[in-house]
Amino acid sequence: MALEASKRIKTKFGEVVHLEDFTLESDEGKQFNVKSSSNVFVNRKLLPIKIWSDQYEFERHIRKIIGKEVEDEKVNGNIHYCDVLIVGGGPAGLTAGLYCARAKRRTILLEGQSLGGQIRTTHRIENYPGFVEGSAVKLIENMERQATDFGLKIDIFKKVYRIDLGPPFKRVYAADDIYECNAVILACGLKRNELGLERESAFGGKGVSYCGVCDANLFKGKQVAVVGGGDSAMEDAIYLSRFAAHVFVVHIFDELQANKSLQDVALQNQKITFLWKHKVEEINGNSALSRITLRDLTSGSRKEFNLEGLFIAIGACPHNDFYKDKLSVDDQGYVLVNSEMETSVPGVFAAGDMRVTPLRQVSTAVGDGAIAAISAEKYLAKLESE
Repeated sequence: MALEASKRIKTKFGEVVHLEDFTLESDEGKQFNVKSSSNVFVNRKLLPIKIWSDQYEFERHIRKIIGKEVEDEKVNGNIHYCDVLIVGGGPAGLTAGLYCARAKRRTILLEGQSLGGQIRTTHRIENYPGFVEGSAVKLIENMERQATDFGLKIDIFKKVYRIDLGPPFKRVYAADDIYECNAVILACGLKRNELGLERESAFGGKGVSYCGVCDANLFKGKQVAVVGGGDSAMEDAIYLSRFAAHVFVVHIFDELQANKSLQDVALQNQKITFLWKHKVEEINGNSALSRITLRDLTSGSRKEFNLEGLFIAIGACPHNDFYKDKLSVDDQGYVLVNSEMETSVPGVFAAGDMRVTPLRQVSTAVGDGAIAAISAEKYLAKLESE
């Protein structure tokens, strides 16, 4: 086994493994015809060295010696080993996977649903540089194909429910399987709050949107409505007013919760009409949204509005159930990172919508993913040199 591979073994198993380097001039070096490598002692017992073709099989051999498999047998599924484990299959995760796989790191990406993340709620992509085909599905398909061509392994419908951050190594639990690695890149994205209406998901990308900045250009000259009264809702309404013929703001209260400066801008905008103490009860249309039904919460009366766009801006939260108590997060649960996408735990990186960021777009997610991957590579290289 090469010296670098021996060092990886040491990094993973810590004190139970002891390395004793040897060179070409030594008996071991002559026997195995290598310039330098290590004798590996496990629990003070010399483990005979051969040139193993697969380091991960070698690791399993060590686990058996130290009794690690006793714990592993409790898992119904399989145990997978990799250098980098990525959680999340949106633009950030796929970009990170591309970079890591291209760097010849054994990389696995887990996604609890289908690939795409929040991009699945957008019908067309018009503001991603260089991508002019428009289809959000096509963009994700391109990203997936490019990443897997470099060797990224993707496991979909593998929802992560637990993560152990070591040391010496990190374990991610998804479905019935365990994934063990030296570095983790979290790109779990976020979940935008929905109204919970019967046809809401059916009209996703067909009139119903959760991102004004993403989709405003699709509603030029049309009537649209924004649901909500916070900062995001006002930002969406103001931005949409540049494109739409008119914007209605539907809010269940009689005052806004947005910051004062946003309120002032929105309330003075002649293209924005506020429907106070109203609630969206139905959304209708044939192949796309064409009208909504509102209830006046004061009188109880119902009325229909003809419009072609409904922007739901009633908050969002990151997918953080399995890591929120293990990493530093802000008061809304978004992960705190530095400019290298490093979290508060060494070897754990975060990218995309789940991190604290001023903008959540495909282009920023891709940038985050690239930075996280490069940072993970530097982290692994440092581990191997120690």
